[in-house]
Amino acid sequence: MNILLLQPYSGQHAPNFFARLSSKLPINPNLTLQQLAGIIPPDHDVTAKDENRGDTINYDTHYDVVCISSNTAAATRAYEIADAFRQHQTPVILGGYHPSALPEEAKQHADAVITGEAELSLPQALQDLLHGTLQPFYHHEPIDPTHIPFARRDVIDYLLPTAALEATRGCPINCEFCFVRNVKGSPYRKRPIDHVLGEIQSIKHKHLMFYDASLTMDPTYTKSLFKAMADLNRHFTCYGNLNVLGKDDDLLRIASEAGCLGWCIGFETISQTTLDSIGKTTNKVKDFVAAVKKIRDHNMNVTGSFIFGFDDHTRQSFQETSAMIDVLDISLACINILTPYPGTRLFERFRQDGRITTYDWSHYTGMEPVFQPHHMTQQELLEGAYEVLDHFYSVAPTMRRIQGTMKFGVHPFIESISGNLVYLSRRFDHSLSKA
Repeated sequence: MNILLLQPYSGQHAPNFFARLSSKLPINPNLTLQQLAGIIPPDHDVTAKDENRGDTINYDTHYDVVCISSNTAAATRAYEIADAFRQHQTPVILGGYHPSALPEEAKQHADAVITGEAELSLPQALQDLLHGTLQPFYHHEPIDPTHIPFARRDVIDYLLPTAALEATRGCPINCEFCFVRNVKGSPYRKRPIDHVLGEIQSIKHKHLMFYDASLTMDPTYTKSLFKAMADLNRHFTCYGNLNVLGKDDDLLRIASEAGCLGWCIGFETISQTTLDSIGKTTNKVKDFVAAVKKIRDHNMNVTGSFIFGFDDHTRQSFQETSAMIDVLDISLACINILTPYPGTRLFERFRQDGRITTYDWSHYTGMEPVFQPHHMTQQELLEGAYEVLDHFYSVAPTMRRIQGTMKFGVHPFIESISGNLVYLSRRFDHSLSKA
């Protein structure tokens, strides 16, 4: 069959210039399309399109099936594309985070919906389609990690200075706001280290990004992996949890020696009360500063993620968080507005309390209020989040941070620039929405 794999753009508007430019830099290489291509049996022809990079869709091109992976912010666009292809009598299979959370909704726009991981479901759906027995829904329990094939990187025909991969799947922590378990599940599963090394050796890129929810869930496994990577002459970035990174000097040393250039950490909030209530058991606010210093002392950068809009947040929370971020001395700050994504405990709580103010999924971008906060208006939440962005990304501090990353090499330097492009993209969309 001739198969189109597609990721639609997220949000109300097509990606602006800054968003398209940042997507071509190493901070966010697209792994989903490459993994899906790796799942598909080799006797099929595969084309991959990512609208977030500016790829265009030709509805007149003949495809035997279109497979669309969608998060919540892209769901509206995904349904629009699916409906258009189905009008051309082209079968559509929907999957990803949003269809996994709301499969019945997704089925209204698709011939079949895959929920959860696709390694076993997608080949079965394609085989059924060939035999005329396509089912409406496909689902498998979290798969054995030995069944995760290498991603097919040849389906991406544009230059990517970084390659992405996964060594583990799943997250047992279950933070109230997190949607990762919609697809990846809760059991923490580790690919055999020789499988991961084989995939790395098949990748021509010198810089890698691990997309695991956290590579600190099992420090023993991670240390073994990093030790095995030490002779591969690669540099990489990964996600980790503060409780391990702030205390395990051995892990930090091994990571640095293996080529790790930075860790992405979800600080989320500087309120310990909130962290406890949402189930973020890995975070202790009193350890934030010391943990970041320890990581940086091992010559690795830190990218920190912060979320605004939790129930105990007030208008003062923005200034207080900005002050803490200044002290933390992190390389990049990802600022987000709390979003009740379908499939999360937060979504169910807010829905039952009547606090969700729109079910227009195109607003679920992580930078738009879609619920009623407790101690401020939605507009105050929106403007406060952008005040934090404006403060962190003001010109002088930003130039100092970019300059500071140069000592870590070219990729951290480019990542820093890319992070600023993401900020410019968000500012542009914010200004557009106000116009």
